[in-house]
Amino acid sequence: MFDIYLFRQFSSILLVGLVIKIMDDIIDENYPEYLYKAALPYAIIIFVISTLIEHKTAISLFMSSYIVGMFSDINETLLTGLKGYQESLIIFGLGTVFLGWKEFIFSLTIIIGIQLIDDVIDVSIDRNSGQRNMAMRYGKVEIFIVSMIFFVFSLMLNPVKGAIILVVAPLVNTIFDKLKGVIINWQQDGL
Repeated sequence: MFDIYLFRQFSSILLVGLVIKIMDDIIDENYPEYLYKAALPYAIIIFVISTLIEHKTAISLFMSSYIVGMFSDINETLLTGLKGYQESLIIFGLGTVFLGWKEFIFSLTIIIGIQLIDDVIDVSIDRNSGQRNMAMRYGKVEIFIVSMIFFVFSLMLNPVKGAIILVVAPLVNTIFDKLKGVIINWQQDGL
């Protein structure tokens, strides 16, 4: 029974991680426009499959990534007419009510930790593209330490799921980069 739990968690986390990565890269506009149009239906179906496998995990991680992604647009008025922080508060409220506070706080803390580590890793890339991430604003060492605090807290809330996410996160990046390269090469060969 425990092995089935681990397999379901791993599969759901891997799939929702791919969806989060697709969403993040589309928002950051890192790739050719034709990839954006092609990515949307795949992202939706992958997310649906991840929720079928393990709905609380997939939904809480996705909602948490939405909140964390909103940090850069916290005071902007969005399509809903609400500011970023207002949408984040609504998502936070819905997540804690429908998924449970422990599940949602776990997801939020581990996603924040992953985002902060990503900022540390991407300092040179973001500097070259003109973006300013948290590590550039406050220092790589400082942000690294804060990310470790978030990781420790999330592991205290759910050590098994936290360990799976920490293993899956770099795997998602590797898979996404390989798929992206194959798609770009395929599209260029087809032209």
